Amino acid sequence: MHFLDSIKEKRKNNKITRLRLLVWLISIFVLILAIDLTQSNWEKIKPLFVKPVVIDNFDDVQYLDNLKRIMHPSGAFWVISYESTREISFSGLVGYAAPIHETDFALLTGDILITNGDYSNPFVVEIEVYDHRYRWLSWHDPRPNGTIGLLHVIPSNEEINQRLNSIHPGDAVVIKGFDIYRIDSFDKNGNYLSFWQDDGCFTTLVTEISIYPGALSKSSAN
Repeated sequence: MHFLDSIKEKRKNNKITRLRLLVWLISIFVLILAIDLTQSNWEKIKPLFVKPVVIDNFDDVQYLDNLKRIMHPSGAFWVISYESTREISFSGLVGYAAPIHETDFALLTGDILITNGDYSNPFVVEIEVYDHRYRWLSWHDPRPNGTIGLLHVIPSNEEINQRLNSIHPGDAVVIKGFDIYRIDSFDKNGNYLSFWQDDGCFTTLVTEISIYPGALSKSSAN
């Protein structure tokens, strides 16, 4: 081989090596980026890979160990830790009601904001509910009188579920149940998934409910 041909061949090989290295570096970068995006958006894309647990009828769900374990027909289950063994009661006007769609917590069916006193008056207190939390704002002095609480509800049977679903803003309600501290979620194979713990709200296993439809409500009496 001629000397110049040898130099050209060497340069060609070096160029190919650099291109291969560049391809590897780009591939590694794309892989790292894909992993990062997947992790940060896992809850949004999870349903594409994992079929979520759905509860069609709460009478098909088993409440075991003094309501400390809730079993889904598929074998998935949730372990419940309570704030207290005594039932608590919430009563007042519903200011907000919306369904909850949490992939690992199908047993949580809705958010219900219950207010009393000044907190029920939109001219005195402005309330915003977002991402299972609420905040209120008032320009009035002194501080508003009354109570406010956001419930994340779990029905204890299908009848309770249907009645909870019939609640609309403007209804007056009395809701009784057990205040939950934390919920741990497991799949049908017993693998741990995640936990739910509210922040200043009331995750509640509802055992009793009375609804008194308001003037602006579309619901019917129960």
